[in-house]
Amino acid sequence: MNNVKNILLLFVLCVQLSKCTNSVKPSDKTASAAAGDVVNSSPGDNSTEAETSQTDEREVTNTGERGHPGTGRRNVVTNACTPNPDSSTLGMTVIAQEETLWCWAACGEMVMEKVRGRNIDQCDEANRRFGMNDCCPPRGRPRPSACNQTSWPEFDKYDLRADMTICRALSWEEIKKQIDCKKKAICWTLRWTDDDGECGDIHNGTDTAGHMMVIFGYKIKENGDSVLKVLDPSPVSVGSTFQIKYSQYVCGPGYGHWNDFYNLRRR
Repeated sequence: MNNVKNILLLFVLCVQLSKCTNSVKPSDKTASAAAGDVVNSSPGDNSTEAETSQTDEREVTNTGERGHPGTGRRNVVTNACTPNPDSSTLGMTVIAQEETLWCWAACGEMVMEKVRGRNIDQCDEANRRFGMNDCCPPRGRPRPSACNQTSWPEFDKYDLRADMTICRALSWEEIKKQIDCKKKAICWTLRWTDDDGECGDIHNGTDTAGHMMVIFGYKIKENGDSVLKVLDPSPVSVGSTFQIKYSQYVCGPGYGHWNDFYNLRRR
């Protein structure tokens, strides 16, 4: 019965994805190239601010104490959370992808470890995703090339579930609530296009590749810009941390918005 449910779930997901793309491959480009295309885009309204995440802000804790800096203020009567309007950052550090096409596995590792509180190996994600058993070879032995493939994180295989957008960006308010009220990071996926306009049309072009990163904070800058803090698993074995304007998260020259995974929780 579970197998039938899984097959039906995958079928529904594929039908949904077909509405915005002809492929579900998120990362044919190397992850390092993916990060470079975003971080090194031209200056302007959609330019990326290659800043390191600020260290002078308090990290978000799970205490939920009223008035604690960087946390949402929870109304004890209605249990409704009002997120901090200015800034909030989850206590996370970047985890680099171990293979050129494993941005999805590295992002899965980052967000799942935040929820489960224990290590999730990228090679184990690949084993489970591709039905293999040799993606985690003993030290000194090579990893089969078949392990290095594109995919999406499979949270259900770790007794977790997540909500997902289909070719839609989360609103600024939705992001604030995820980060500051629910203390949850977001897996953000962009898709490369042949459209170099202000906002790349994901239907324009033959390139079905993309790149996944993790949003772990937000901030209103002194000049009024709304920015997001990003953990990028690329380059391989290194990773990077930077900030982007909210508008760049939505789309930009040469890329459009693919799918996001958010509200990750235990099943």
